[in-house]
Amino acid sequence: MHQVGFEERRVYGLVAGGAILLGAILRLLIFSEGASLWTDEVMLALNVGRRGWMALVNPLDYGQAAPVLYLWSVKLAAAVGGMNEYSLRFPALLAGILLPVALWRIGRGIVGRPAA
Repeated sequence: MHQVGFEERRVYGLVAGGAILLGAILRLLIFSEGASLWTDEVMLALNVGRRGWMALVNPLDYGQAAPVLYLWSVKLAAAVGGMNEYSLRFPALLAGILLPVALWRIGRGIVGRPAA
Protein backbone atom coordinates (compact mmCIF):
# COMPACT_ATOMS: atom_id res chain seq x y z
CA MET A 1 0.00 0.00 0.00
CA HIS A 2 1.31 3.44 -0.96
CA GLN A 3 1.90 5.84 1.93
CA VAL A 4 1.07 9.45 1.15
CA GLY A 5 3.85 11.81 2.18
CA PHE A 6 3.55 15.35 3.44
CA GLU A 7 4.35 16.94 0.07
CA GLU A 8 1.83 14.74 -1.72
CA ARG A 9 -0.88 15.61 0.85
CA ARG A 10 -0.04 19.27 0.40
CA VAL A 11 -0.47 18.98 -3.38
CA TYR A 12 -3.83 17.22 -2.95
CA GLY A 13 -4.97 19.96 -0.60
CA LEU A 14 -3.87 22.71 -2.99
CA VAL A 15 -5.58 21.06 -5.97
CA ALA A 16 -8.81 20.52 -4.03
CA GLY A 17 -8.70 24.03 -2.58
CA GLY A 18 -8.03 25.53 -6.01
CA ALA A 19 -10.92 23.64 -7.58
CA ILE A 20 -13.26 24.70 -4.78
CA LEU A 21 -12.10 28.32 -5.02
CA LEU A 22 -12.51 28.37 -8.81
CA GLY A 23 -16.02 26.93 -8.49
CA ALA A 24 -16.95 29.54 -5.85
CA ILE A 25 -15.61 32.39 -8.01
CA LEU A 26 -17.58 31.17 -11.03
CA ARG A 27 -20.74 30.85 -8.94
CA LEU A 28 -20.29 34.37 -7.57
CA LEU A 29 -19.73 35.80 -11.07
CA ILE A 30 -22.92 34.19 -12.37
CA PHE A 31 -24.82 35.30 -9.25
CA SER A 32 -23.60 38.89 -9.65
CA GLU A 33 -25.14 39.12 -13.13
CA GLY A 34 -28.59 39.31 -11.53
CA ALA A 35 -30.34 37.38 -14.28
CA SER A 36 -34.12 37.31 -14.28
CA LEU A 37 -35.82 34.42 -12.51
CA TRP A 38 -36.76 31.37 -14.54
CA THR A 39 -40.37 30.15 -14.58
CA ASP A 40 -39.89 27.50 -11.90
CA GLU A 41 -38.06 30.03 -9.69
CA VAL A 42 -40.92 32.50 -10.10
CA MET A 43 -43.48 29.87 -9.09
CA LEU A 44 -41.40 28.99 -6.03
CA ALA A 45 -41.02 32.70 -5.20
CA LEU A 46 -44.81 33.14 -5.37
CA ASN A 47 -45.23 30.32 -2.86
CA VAL A 48 -42.59 31.78 -0.54
CA GLY A 49 -43.89 35.34 -0.85
CA ARG A 50 -47.57 34.56 -0.35
CA ARG A 51 -47.27 32.06 2.49
CA GLY A 52 -46.30 32.30 6.11
CA TRP A 53 -43.54 30.20 7.61
CA MET A 54 -45.72 27.30 8.72
CA ALA A 55 -47.80 27.32 5.53
CA LEU A 56 -44.63 26.36 3.65
CA VAL A 57 -44.81 22.85 5.14
CA ASN A 58 -48.01 22.22 3.15
CA PRO A 59 -47.97 21.15 -0.52
CA LEU A 60 -46.96 24.06 -2.72
CA ASP A 61 -49.02 25.65 -5.48
CA TYR A 62 -48.16 25.50 -9.20
CA GLY A 63 -46.91 21.91 -8.99
CA GLN A 64 -43.79 22.93 -7.09
CA ALA A 65 -41.94 20.83 -4.53
CA ALA A 66 -38.97 21.71 -2.33
CA PRO A 67 -37.57 20.69 1.06
CA VAL A 68 -39.03 22.67 3.94
CA LEU A 69 -35.63 23.81 5.25
CA TYR A 70 -34.78 25.18 1.81
CA LEU A 71 -38.12 27.01 1.64
CA TRP A 72 -37.51 28.47 5.08
CA SER A 73 -34.01 29.59 4.08
CA VAL A 74 -35.44 31.32 1.00
CA LYS A 75 -38.16 32.91 3.17
CA LEU A 76 -35.50 34.18 5.59
CA ALA A 77 -33.36 35.55 2.76
CA ALA A 78 -36.40 37.31 1.29
CA ALA A 79 -37.34 38.71 4.71
CA VAL A 80 -33.83 40.13 5.14
CA GLY A 81 -33.06 41.23 1.57
CA GLY A 82 -36.48 41.68 0.01
CA MET A 83 -38.23 39.74 -2.75
CA ASN A 84 -35.65 40.03 -5.51
CA GLU A 85 -33.47 37.75 -7.62
CA TYR A 86 -30.45 38.07 -5.33
CA SER A 87 -32.28 37.23 -2.12
CA LEU A 88 -34.24 34.37 -3.65
CA ARG A 89 -31.09 32.78 -5.10
CA PHE A 90 -28.83 33.43 -2.10
CA PRO A 91 -29.58 30.15 -0.22
CA ALA A 92 -28.74 28.11 -3.34
CA LEU A 93 -25.57 30.15 -3.86
CA LEU A 94 -24.48 29.60 -0.26
CA ALA A 95 -25.20 25.87 -0.46
CA GLY A 96 -23.38 25.61 -3.77
CA ILE A 97 -20.27 27.20 -2.27
CA LEU A 98 -20.30 25.33 1.05
CA LEU A 99 -21.23 21.86 -0.22
CA PRO A 100 -17.94 21.12 -2.05
CA VAL A 101 -15.98 22.21 1.03
CA ALA A 102 -18.07 20.00 3.31
CA LEU A 103 -17.89 17.02 0.94
CA TRP A 104 -14.11 17.32 0.63
CA ARG A 105 -13.66 17.51 4.40
CA ILE A 106 -15.99 14.56 5.02
CA GLY A 107 -14.36 12.60 2.20
CA ARG A 108 -10.92 13.23 3.66
CA GLY A 109 -12.02 11.65 6.90
CA ILE A 110 -13.67 8.64 5.24
CA VAL A 111 -11.42 7.71 2.32
CA GLY A 112 -8.31 9.83 2.88
CA ARG A 113 -6.92 12.88 1.20
CA PRO A 114 -5.91 11.41 -2.20
CA ALA A 115 -9.31 9.84 -2.88
CA ALA A 116 -11.22 12.85 -1.56
